[in-house]
Amino acid sequence: MRLSIRTKLILLLFILMVVTILLISGQAYKVALKDMSNNAKANTRTYARNISKIIEERMQTVKEKILFAVLNEEIVRNGSTLIFKRSPEVLAIIEYHFPTLHSMPQRQGILLNPNYRSKYEINEDQFVKMEKYVDFRLALKDNEFI
Repeated sequence: MRLSIRTKLILLLFILMVVTILLISGQAYKVALKDMSNNAKANTRTYARNISKIIEERMQTVKEKILFAVLNEEIVRNGSTLIFKRSPEVLAIIEYHFPTLHSMPQRQGILLNPNYRSKYEINEDQFVKMEKYVDFRLALKDNEFI
């Protein structure tokens, strides 16, 4: 069976059109996929920044409350229940003595939040284990009150 030149040309044009459509569709798919990926990454970065800001604000509030409590020893001794009532996120207040700025601090006392003590059986020994992970030098470097 012999095909005429006209039929061959039509078949060739059809094959070229199909290949062109497939190539354009493939490129469009890649562009759309890359755009969706970039959009997802941008949204993730935005969400992460927002969450980070919220956490920083909350941590700053906790830091201010703790500094207020630490700087006012009378409140720590007499008003610890009030501090824990107003700030339920505070697990404990630990009082340290800094002999010099370059030496490690010495723990003077600890006040545990009674809500956590009764519910989760938290005791002073658990804080001793956590103290080794605290970088006091960095805390002192950033602390404007010392």
